[in-house]
Amino acid sequence: MAADLGPDRAHHDLGSRPPLNSAVRHPSDGQSASKAEISLPALTRVDGALIIEGNDALETLSLPKLESVGRYLHLHENAKLTAVNAPVLEPPAEVEAFHNGAAQLAGLPAA
Repeated sequence: MAADLGPDRAHHDLGSRPPLNSAVRHPSDGQSASKAEISLPALTRVDGALIIEGNDALETLSLPKLESVGRYLHLHENAKLTAVNAPVLEPPAEVEAFHNGAAQLAGLPAA
């Protein structure tokens, strides 16, 4: 499975081990696109940081197979985000979630 992450990002196979640049880009103009759900069903590991921020439409983050995040998980300024589906995620060293749709995000592991 491949994801086109925009003109300034590499075409990337989500099943492989190289780092995934975390950006969702609109294919025609390169601007960030807002999504009600971000789903990465094949992602199992992030060696560095996973940062999702500034998505006013995001309600749900689905990472059903994600087992580990190496450095930190930051979820910032996602106005409607209330739930994270990450059932097998081991708590990362640092979890930071603020200015989201809920004070406590359902399904988010604590550090």
